[in-house]
Amino acid sequence: MNLYNFLLVTLLWTCRLQNIVLTENRVCETTEACLNCDGLGLSNRDFEKLEIFQHSFSRTKKDKISLVFLKRNQLTKVPWSGLVTIPSLSILYLNHNQIESFSPGTALRKLTKLTAIHLSFNRIQTLGEDELRIPAQNRLLLQVYLDNNPIHCDSRVLWLANISLHERSCRCFKECRKDVTCMQDCRVNCTENALNVHFHSDYISSITCISPKHMRGKLIHEMLTPENMLTDVVTATTMFNMANISTVNQPPTKKQNAEGILPKHDHDEHGPRGYRRPT
Repeated sequence: MNLYNFLLVTLLWTCRLQNIVLTENRVCETTEACLNCDGLGLSNRDFEKLEIFQHSFSRTKKDKISLVFLKRNQLTKVPWSGLVTIPSLSILYLNHNQIESFSPGTALRKLTKLTAIHLSFNRIQTLGEDELRIPAQNRLLLQVYLDNNPIHCDSRVLWLANISLHERSCRCFKECRKDVTCMQDCRVNCTENALNVHFHSDYISSITCISPKHMRGKLIHEMLTPENMLTDVVTATTMFNMANISTVNQPPTKKQNAEGILPKHDHDEHGPRGYRRPT
């Protein structure tokens, strides 16, 4: 067991021994290293009202917190505004919520010690590459867990499919098996992942598509196979053609009629049908 894994196990055990969560009153208990709010049914508004974010809470205590547990709540988005006030945050657990959007904004630039975000079992359908484009210099490899989300596998997540394919084929990542130090060193050999983010889409965890229909149940990197790429092109072309046909067949508007743009069959040699020349 390397030093990082040893420290992580120690912190988790410390939290388990010291933490008492009062579920009935929806109270998050803080210890020296942890903030544990698991299974309290917290909404985003509830989270913002926690004692840890009040001015009366000890700044010294907050600075020591490195693990935040927010699993099995009712969060619809990642509560970045509160999390950025925890400077030593290292591992964030957000599994089993109702999160639809990642959208960190500038939060990842401020949380320089963050090494892992667990977002499994949420409602994230897409993820923008720019959301994770953070300076790689002087920061640890960020591990993101995205399995069991209803990912819509279209052109917006092609970048993620490329990274997933690279992680599965890169021998270096395969051999690391969750060893953070090893994965950190992998950047030398696996340089295609310029985001400095590891998505655990290899043998540890798989990111699966729920839509469109031809990708349902397939791993995200399978988007890049010729048959799936061809299906996407055909679908896009069909939709484009249907839109053009719909525009051509669309009847003229009242404004067009007023400007004299009328179908030919509504005219005769004396003018529009029904028109009487003044005497």
